[in-house]
Amino acid sequence: MGWMYSPSWRTKQELVAHLAENRGGKCTVIKHSTVGNHWWAVFEWKETGRRFIVLCLLSSGREDGWGYKDMDESMGPFYYDCPLGFLKIAGEPANNNAKLWREKVIEYHANKARIRAAKPSVGDVLEVYGVEYRLTTNVGRRGWNARRVSDGVGPYRLTCAQVNQAVATKLALA
Repeated sequence: MGWMYSPSWRTKQELVAHLAENRGGKCTVIKHSTVGNHWWAVFEWKETGRRFIVLCLLSSGREDGWGYKDMDESMGPFYYDCPLGFLKIAGEPANNNAKLWREKVIEYHANKARIRAAKPSVGDVLEVYGVEYRLTTNVGRRGWNARRVSDGVGPYRLTCAQVNQAVATKLALA
């Protein structure tokens, strides 16, 4: 199970359009969505009507164009950002791997919701890479300005990803 690249997929959008096409095969794409470089789709077998979820990892091969590696939920992929609505559309999981994977998708989205609900604010102390920082200014999409707690040195810029990870860790320890 390797990667499939083609110079005819010069952009990510061209590759996604190719993946979403119904090319007269044994399956039909019911619904699809791209999350970063993950292309998620619900497929339906034409013969049986059974549905399942597929993940295609997307990657740029530069001179080789864009490419993908596909896997379905029965393989229990270690990626959980599948849109939650796809679980309902897909019906019952095909095997235990798919069932366990779907539980992790639900857990992933619940954790994301908890992190969003636990909005950091000025004065919060968060640990990033083993160092405690006190948040001083929210700079929007660029993250937060913060000062090191141990000596007050700063400001340091913490990215949104760093702050979200620190909040998630703090919630997990609580």
